[in-house]
Amino acid sequence: MYEITDAQRATLPYSSICYVQCVWPDGFLTRASAVVVGPNDVLTAEHVVFDANHGGYALSITISPGADTYPAFDASLGSYSDVGVIFTRTANWDSDGDGLLTSAESQSDLALLGLRTPIGNVSGFTPVTPYAGDVSGTIDGYPARGTGLMEEAVMAQESPYWSVYNVDASLGPGASGSPLLQTVNGVTYVVGVLSAGDSALTFSTYAGLFGSNWQWVLDAMRADDGVMTGVQLPASSAFPGAATGVVTYLGTGLDIFRSTSLDETYLGRGGTDSVVFSGNRADYQLQHSGSDVLVDDSVAGRDGDDTLADMTHAVFADMNVNLRVGADSQSISAWDLKLLEDLYVGFFNRIPEADGLDYWIGQVRAGQSIVQVADNFYAAALQYPAQTGYSNSMTSADFVNLVYRSSLGRPDGADPQGLQFWVDALANGTSRGYVVDEIVQTALSLKGDATWGWVADLLDNKAAVAYRFAVQMGLGYNSPQDSIAHGIQIASAVTPTSTAEAIVLIGVPDTFSTLG
Repeated sequence: MYEITDAQRATLPYSSICYVQCVWPDGFLTRASAVVVGPNDVLTAEHVVFDANHGGYALSITISPGADTYPAFDASLGSYSDVGVIFTRTANWDSDGDGLLTSAESQSDLALLGLRTPIGNVSGFTPVTPYAGDVSGTIDGYPARGTGLMEEAVMAQESPYWSVYNVDASLGPGASGSPLLQTVNGVTYVVGVLSAGDSALTFSTYAGLFGSNWQWVLDAMRADDGVMTGVQLPASSAFPGAATGVVTYLGTGLDIFRSTSLDETYLGRGGTDSVVFSGNRADYQLQHSGSDVLVDDSVAGRDGDDTLADMTHAVFADMNVNLRVGADSQSISAWDLKLLEDLYVGFFNRIPEADGLDYWIGQVRAGQSIVQVADNFYAAALQYPAQTGYSNSMTSADFVNLVYRSSLGRPDGADPQGLQFWVDALANGTSRGYVVDEIVQTALSLKGDATWGWVADLLDNKAAVAYRFAVQMGLGYNSPQDSIAHGIQIASAVTPTSTAEAIVLIGVPDTFSTLG
């Protein structure tokens, strides 16, 4: 084993061979190797980036092509952490769970990382080839026992049983994911990827790129091109081979992914990340699997069965689902949550959308009082006079009568005594937000009253539908106009004795609860 010189590292194929650093969900740190094989395509072993024993996919993956590691780390070609998608040959390379790699497991120990940055424009790339047969070539990578990018000349033997090469030499730990290289007619190709080796450093196994692996590599390299555009939109029918593996998209904190016919996994990793689906919300089944959300399309061949991990939204053609509002709703008291729902009814006589409710939950959690929130509601209502009926020019009496009609279900407005009481309060400087909050709470206090108890029942039923729609189901419409129009329609269908008609109007089976 010998070290590649600084001058060699600046040229292909060595400039395309990468030093890889990973940080895992359990805090573990690892080093490995990889090779750039296309404009944004980095080929490595699956176990380099996925390990169930360390929590699944690495939290961060840093790729440094043509680097030196000794005596000081030198990444003159840059370091890249913007992995947008990972194609893996299998869901889990360790099929028997023993933490070791058999030849059967090694043949599928492959991962293709699609970077958002066209790394190949900087490093160059070494092409892949589906060579089958014994290989006279070199093994190159960044073993921990080395002093940088190391190489050794080898004869690799094709296995008669599995799609792997067996090599009577080993670079050692740290070189996992590094390439087996073959030069033909002056052109160097990648023909295999280091998967496993023995502790004595006398033997290693490389996943071969021949057989079905070859189609998978080609398909994955085509499919990851979309991440360079900033929108994850692979051509859904262009990579049948990739469908035999696993597709995992990684968010950067503000991403819009688009589902395809493949079964995909989306990792949000903080921030605001959405997955867009083709059909209406009612076409999909949503369910929890631990902390993940599974989205299964009922229409065959359209969006497949996807897994959403740490994502904030699932967006459908007619509606969207806020995937965090359920957990967020538990960060404030149940009383404050109901008051927020009551304010939507009191001001607008409509059911809140999940995103709006989630925003106000955050404001309460940050320290705003319900009265302050109510004042902000009034300011927002003034922006949509046609929909809400509120305007800067309305009199105090008009305001009070509108609240009585909207929140209390009293079509004639306030009774003379109540009207005068609240008009006087407003004249004395009481805010309109405070008045709405007090009117609602006063009505709720009449629960069980022989004359006015029905008003409290009506408010409670509207709050129950609001909770079901916005919190349990996380629903919202895709435009403010639809949110207002449908929210009013649903709220108007609630009666003091029944929520059934309103629930029918929601139009989505209640098969999913964000509360888990």
